[in-house]
Amino acid sequence: LIEDQLRNVDDYGTVHGLMGVAIALDGIIYENKILRTPIKCLAHFDLAKYLRDKLRIPVLLEKKSSLTAVFERDFHDNEIFNNVVSIVVREEIHVGIVADSHLYAGHEGEAGEVGTTLLEDRKLENHMESANDYVSEKALWQHLKVAKNVDRLDMTQIKHDYINHDPVLAQVFDDFVYYLSKVIANVSTAFAPDVVVVNTSILETLPQLLTEIRDTTAKMSSPNRQVPIIATKNVQSAALLGGASE
Repeated sequence: LIEDQLRNVDDYGTVHGLMGVAIALDGIIYENKILRTPIKCLAHFDLAKYLRDKLRIPVLLEKKSSLTAVFERDFHDNEIFNNVVSIVVREEIHVGIVADSHLYAGHEGEAGEVGTTLLEDRKLENHMESANDYVSEKALWQHLKVAKNVDRLDMTQIKHDYINHDPVLAQVFDDFVYYLSKVIANVSTAFAPDVVVVNTSILETLPQLLTEIRDTTAKMSSPNRQVPIIATKNVQSAALLGGASE
């Protein structure tokens, strides 16, 4: 499929043709090699070399969350963020980190894999689950289905019920905000960024949740340093544009 798309690149009307390819993946990417990814057929395949040999141009492989952090570094109109934490909430929760204007990868690309971090349950004593189980979009959708007793979600109805203070939904979103704020507070303390950017589609549907996230994170953080928390300007294309920039 990638090759089929690239065969049509001349139709894009670019001045110099295709000059490079950036591919954003979930998982662990290190030195342009895929060490771990949910896409099983790519786990032991040198995708960068394969495409580079075919196209004879640079090919960049990078984690989606890392490229969202590059986007936040490079695409703000009048703001310069040299230290950025980008928290991407999708099927899992991942963090991209820019430190001193450079991507921070950690040991073999493992930095930012916060989804596997265990969080203490706020209701069940001595019980812990991963951040993915509490605060991923996948977990949120499942909790909302259970709360509404439905198999499929109508986000227009969810938004309506939330705005009208449905008590069952309010509890689900209160838990989501609480655990996400835990992650934000911990990462902020660890990396002291200029800004934390939250990248999740739920804030497009319910932007008012951002105020709750800010307030809850502030209660969990040191009063001496409150890190600004903003929502991304581009949920869908941040990784793509970050890849183009990097």
